Amino acid sequence: MTGLRTLLPLLAAFACCSADAAPRAAASRPAREPEILAKIMRHPLIFFVAKGEPNACGPHCSEWIAAEGNIDTDAAKRFREFLDQPARRNLPVFFNSLGGSTNQAAIIGRLLRQYRMTAGVARTIPQGCRAALSMDDACRRIAQSTSEHKARLVTSGARCASGCVYAILGASVRQVNKAAELGIHSARYLWVSHGPPKSAPPSIDVAHERLRNYAVEMGTDPSLVDAAAKVSADRIHWMTRAEIDRFGIETRGFYETRWTPLQDTSVTYSIAKSWTQPGEGGGDFRTGVIRLRCSVTASKYLLTYRNELPLFQSGERMRIGLESGGDTLQLRPGMMAETGSGMFFITVDRETMQKVAAGSRLSVTEIQGWAVSRTFELSTAGLSDALGQLQKRCDKREETGTAAVAPTR
Repeated sequence: MTGLRTLLPLLAAFACCSADAAPRAAASRPAREPEILAKIMRHPLIFFVAKGEPNACGPHCSEWIAAEGNIDTDAAKRFREFLDQPARRNLPVFFNSLGGSTNQAAIIGRLLRQYRMTAGVARTIPQGCRAALSMDDACRRIAQSTSEHKARLVTSGARCASGCVYAILGASVRQVNKAAELGIHSARYLWVSHGPPKSAPPSIDVAHERLRNYAVEMGTDPSLVDAAAKVSADRIHWMTRAEIDRFGIETRGFYETRWTPLQDTSVTYSIAKSWTQPGEGGGDFRTGVIRLRCSVTASKYLLTYRNELPLFQSGERMRIGLESGGDTLQLRPGMMAETGSGMFFITVDRETMQKVAAGSRLSVTEIQGWAVSRTFELSTAGLSDALGQLQKRCDKREETGTAAVAPTR
C-alpha cells in the first residue's frame, strides 16, 4: 500500500471536491488527475459493524460502524444500503478518512441526520489486522470479508480530512476525541466523466457556497467553509481545538451561528442562522434554522423557520412564536420539511426586522398541542449587516420586476 506520506498530497488534491464536477477551464486540469483518481478508487470508503470490549466506543457502547477509506463516487449509495438494516441506525459511526467527494460526503451527512445518528473520528482495527494508521490491502480484505468483525477502536492517529469533515457535520451528535485530528482545505475539481457532461458543472465558488448552506442546515458555522477556502488544495490545515469549538463541530451544550448571508442558488439569496440544543437528558441534540428571503410583496421578507423534532414526531399541531422588543410574530405551519422536522413561515415587514436587529435577543416559543414545549433566546449578532445585504438584493429584484420567493428548505 502507498505510504501515508505519499498518499496525503494526492488526497489533498482530490479531497473536498465534487467527484463529478470539472475545473474552471480545461487548461487548468491537473496533469495527475488519473493518478489521483486511481488512488481514491483503490481504497474506497468501506463500512462494517465492529464489536469490541464493553465500553469500547463509550459508556455502555460496545458496537459501532466503522467507516474507513476515501469518499469515492459511490460511497453514499453503499452507506444508504448499509443502513437498510434498521438496527445499524442506532450505532455510532467512526470515520477514519482523508476525504474525497464533498458531494458524496454531504449525502452521507444527510443520511446521518435523517436517522439522528452519532459520529466521531477513530481508527477501527479488525481482529487479524496490524495497528497501522491506515488499512493496508491485507486488512481491507479482512474487513470486506464480512459485514461484522471483532475489533478495537483507537483514537490516536485517527484523521478525518476535507470531505470527511462535511460527512461528520451531518450527525446529530458529534464527538472528536483530543487524540484525533480534523483537517480542511479548499476545493479542487477533477474531470472524471466518461463522456460529455449533461450540464455545465459548478465552479469552485459555487461548490463552496453550497457547502456554506449545508453547514448552516446542519447547525454549524459556515465560516468553517470560508476557513477551508483559504487553504491551498494541495495542503491540509489541521484544526485546533479552539477552531473545532468555534465552528460548532462537536455537539456539547447550546450552540448558535451568527446571521449569515448565503447565496442559495444562482438566482436566490437569503440570510440565515441556525442553532443546536440538547433535549432532556442532554443526548438528543436537535437543530433549528431561520431564513429570510425576498417576498413577492414589496417591503416585506419571507421568514421560514425549520425545527427538528424527536424522530417520527409530527409538527402539525405545533405553533411557533417569535418576540423581540414587544413585537410578536406568530408563524404559520407549512409543508413538512422531512420526517421528524417541521416548517413554519410568515411574511414580515422590513421595518419589523430592523427593530429585531436593533435588539440583542430574539425570543422563541415552541408550543406543541396546548402546552409550551420549550422557550429559548437567539442572538441577533450579524443580523443588521445581513439585512442590509438582503435589502439591496430585494430592492434590485423589485426594480427589475423579478422578485420571487425561493422554495423553502
